[in-house]
Amino acid sequence: MAPAEVINLVRARFANIKQYSDALGGVQHAGLRGRFREILAESLLLPYLPPTIEVLTGTIIGWDGQERKARNEDDLVLFDQTWAPLLLRTRGRDALIPITGVRAHIEVKSVLRLSDLDDSLNAAKELIGISPSPAPIGLIFAFASDIGGNHRLPALLQERSDRIGYRPVSEQTTCPLQCVCILGRGCWFLMENKELKKSAGWYEVKPEEDRELLAFVCILSNTMFDNRRGLGTHVLDPTWLVGPNPAMPVTVQ
Repeated sequence: MAPAEVINLVRARFANIKQYSDALGGVQHAGLRGRFREILAESLLLPYLPPTIEVLTGTIIGWDGQERKARNEDDLVLFDQTWAPLLLRTRGRDALIPITGVRAHIEVKSVLRLSDLDDSLNAAKELIGISPSPAPIGLIFAFASDIGGNHRLPALLQERSDRIGYRPVSEQTTCPLQCVCILGRGCWFLMENKELKKSAGWYEVKPEEDRELLAFVCILSNTMFDNRRGLGTHVLDPTWLVGPNPAMPVTVQ
């Protein structure tokens, strides 16, 4: 673990993210507000990713010409330049992205709703279906949520995965999405990490002292660094993790 003062310096960046997010609440144009929040989520991650990883927006293309029906644009795509070349790129961040280079995809939501869960699960399921092994990681990052406190998020994700007909095969996770982070509410993720001596299942990190944001960034950073040298090896305290239990009594207020 890094010294407390180092962790506090990392957390200071997250305070700026929260301030910008609050300020964006006053932007009247919903599309513009959403786009700015995608940029905020990107700025949260970029300092802790390997230099070979680009964060893009665009359309992910199947490895064998498969067509997608659930989604024609992806909010944030973590693309590894050493795995595959981009098919086409504009002057900005928009691109046609081959699935063979995609390490992770993130849905960014201003307010997470139940319908968003279904849409995101379907999109992630579709990407798994057009991807060679290993499939990219699916995540949701939300700035707020209107999912009521009577819903247990891990159980809800598993229930809705079954409802859309997701049937994992060998080496696939039990849910098309492996992480949901809601600003100020918590972070839930599906994992098995032998280095942390943690069993497979859903874990929760509570939103105390920005830990939900630290966990979200640490999970992605560690994964992109092959679980050896990411941010989590320095600042993620295993005692923050509650679980595992696929039906753990975690609620979203």
